[in-house]
Amino acid sequence: MATSDSRLPLFDHTHDIGTTAITGIASVLLGWYAAWLFAGILPRLLVFPPVAVLVGVGVYRQPNARGVVASLFYALGTLVMLTPVAIELPVLLAADMPGVTSPWARVLTMTNLKIFLGFALIGAILGAIGYYMKNAEAIKSRLSNLR
Repeated sequence: MATSDSRLPLFDHTHDIGTTAITGIASVLLGWYAAWLFAGILPRLLVFPPVAVLVGVGVYRQPNARGVVASLFYALGTLVMLTPVAIELPVLLAADMPGVTSPWARVLTMTNLKIFLGFALIGAILGAIGYYMKNAEAIKSRLSNLR
C-alpha cells in the first residue's frame, strides 16, 4: 500500500490510515514504556519524546504494513531486553542507597541474573516474531525447498 509522495522528503512513501494509526499509537505506547523504564535515571520528559519520535520514524519508513509490524516487534523486544538493566541501573549509579553495601553484589545475584535471562528470552522471542513477520515468504520458500 505504499505510494510515492514528493511532499514528504523524509519518507519515500506513505501508508494507509490503519498502518499510520498503528504506527502512531505504538510509538506513543513504546515511548511511555521507555519513559517509565528509565524514570529512575532520567526525567520522563527527556525520554518520552526522543523514543516516541525515533520509533515512529523508524517504523513508518518500512515499505509495507508487514514491515511496520515487524519493526514494532523489534522495538518492543529491545525495550523488554533493557527492562532488567534499566531497573537495576539506579542501584549501580547510587551507591549510597540505604541497605545496599555493595551495588555489584546486589545486581549480580543469581535471582537477578535469572530475571535478566528471562527478559532476554522474552525479548528474543519478540524479535523472532518480528523477523518471521518481515521474512515470512522467504522462510516458507526455504522450508518448502527442504522437502
